[in-house]
Parts: sequence; C-alpha cells; structure tokens
Amino acid sequence: MNSKFKCKISFSLVIVFLLTTFFITGCGEKNKTASASKSSTENKLVFKDGIGREITLDKPAEKIVVFPPCMSYVCALDSENKIVGAGTKKNIELRFVKKIIPNIAEIPDCLGNTKNPNIEQIMSLKPDLVIMSASMKGNLEILENSGVKVFIAVGEDIEGIKDTILNLSIALGKEEIGEKFIKYYDNTIAMVKDRVKDIKNEDKPKVYFAGSDILNTCSDNMYQNFMIDISGGRNVSSELHGNSWVKISPEQILKWNPDIIFIPQYSRTIGPEDVLKDPRWKNISAVKNKKVYRFPSNLIPWDYPSVQTVLGVLWTAKTINLEKFKDVDINKESNEFFKGFFGKDFAELGGKLEK
Repeated sequence: MNSKFKCKISFSLVIVFLLTTFFITGCGEKNKTASASKSSTENKLVFKDGIGREITLDKPAEKIVVFPPCMSYVCALDSENKIVGAGTKKNIELRFVKKIIPNIAEIPDCLGNTKNPNIEQIMSLKPDLVIMSASMKGNLEILENSGVKVFIAVGEDIEGIKDTILNLSIALGKEEIGEKFIKYYDNTIAMVKDRVKDIKNEDKPKVYFAGSDILNTCSDNMYQNFMIDISGGRNVSSELHGNSWVKISPEQILKWNPDIIFIPQYSRTIGPEDVLKDPRWKNISAVKNKKVYRFPSNLIPWDYPSVQTVLGVLWTAKTINLEKFKDVDINKESNEFFKGFFGKDFAELGGKLEK
C-alpha cells in the first residue's frame, strides 16, 4: 500500500472520529439538559391532603401554621420546630403538646373567637403550609385565595390515619419517619386482625362507646367505630350513620344491652363508677359484669384520630378479647411508641393508663 493511500485513510478516520465525537457529545449535552429539566420538575413535592386535593411545594415546608387535632401529627414527624402559628387555646391536645413544646404559649395563636382561623394573623406569619382538620375546611377558599397552601387532615378511618402521616411526611420532608410509622401501624393492625379473624360475628361482644356523656355515642363513620370492629367487637351504634357524635335515648341503650361500655378521657360528666351506680343501667350486661372502662390514656386520647390511636386499637383489642392478647404489654408498647415518635416515653411525659 503506498503512502498516499495510507494518508487518505488516516485523514478519513480522523474526520469520522471528530464527527462521531461531536455527535455523541452533542447528544450527551441534550440528554443532560433534558435530565436536569426533568430532575428540577421532580424535585417539587407533590402530595394529597385528606379530601383528595393535590398540593405542590417547591421544597419541604419550613414555616407551618397548625390547628388541633393536627398538632400531634406534626410532633410525631419531628417538625414542631417548624410551627410559627397554631391553635393554642385550650383544646384536647394541649396538655400533651405542652410536654413536647414547652414554649407553646409563646407561639402566635391563630384561632379566632369562634374557633375559626384568624386569617390576618396567618397571613402575617407567611407560612409555607397551613394544616387543619376537615371541621375547619369551610375556611379553605378564603385562605387559598390569599395565597396560602392548605392541607386538610382527615383521619376518621384506618387508612385515613396512614394517608395523613404519609402525605404530611412528604410535605415536611420527613419521609423516613413517615415510613417508620406506616410500618409500625400496618404491623399492629395486621396482628390485631389476624388474632380476631376466627371469632364468629355472633360471638363478638357488643360494645357501646360513649361520648361527652352517656347518651352520646359514635356513628358509623367515626374512628371509634372502626377501632371496635378491627378489635373483634361489635359496635352497637354502627347502625347510626354519619361522622359525628349522636344523641340517643336511655331506652336505646337498654335495647342494645352492650356487653362492654367505653368512656373517653375527655368526658367530663361521667366515669365508669357513675355508670355502674346509675340504677337506669342495672340490667345492662356491661354493668352487671362490671365491664365499664375508661379509655386509658390520661395524656392524650387514644380514640382521638391521630398517630397515637394505633395504641387505642391495641388496648381495645386486649380489653375486648383478653385471652387472645395476654402477651401484649400495653405499658411497654406505649412507652416504646412514644419514645420512638415523640422522643420521650409515655411515662416520662406523664402518661398513665387509667381505668
């Protein structure tokens, strides 16, 4: 082969190499740009609240306004330091929240006199996210029209608690804690369901869950109803439809004749002894067998839709079906749960399991 021919081949190879390099490099830059653009879009946080609204944040919320009963959700997600405003007037969570946030009284109160949000106060705090319960969603439009992102928390069933924690963990940049809670929650619920699965419906004890007084009870769409059902009991008031407490007559309780009666901690008018001594109820099975119990936690209600309610399921299951849950130590479980999600165990926070 002569030198001229060799030179032509070499020159041709150089040209091919340069063109190939340019082509690959150009494509690489295009792909890189597209990937960066996609990554930038994916970095936005997209999640849903309890009423199915899709919410987008550019980054995890750093400044939040939170109203009861959502404050314990925020504390469980280790985000109490993000609270710039709250509903700090007397509420069912306050005793517990004070243990986690000692300076809660110094946080601006964003509740108006009628338990509605103080819109002016909220706007002045410039929060990244406002977290409130479904009972306050009537204020949603005015807040969103003011440019505020709002998360409506709904936790009145088993999946609702999980969804709230999961989505809030995304909003607050605490996915790891959210996943930890979901794992504990799922495992606990699955264990309870598995242990009671063979109980025939006719063998399940009839349970009555009182509200603020003995003549108030839960309807079918309340967490208390789901809690009793999962735990192997029959809620006698499940025939009442709705998602709020229902007033009933003394005759109705007598007709239902429950085997077990539960009274919540937040009932200020009655306790187990009052029911046991009341002559109206002397012929009810629960009274005759002295199976009238106060729901246990003095610190924060365990039947109140929030993270700690999973302990309420465990306690309910053991109380209803003791033989199937003899090995479950509620004190141990509650201490470990509170330590894991609130940084201090149940007893350390002043918690007691009252009856």
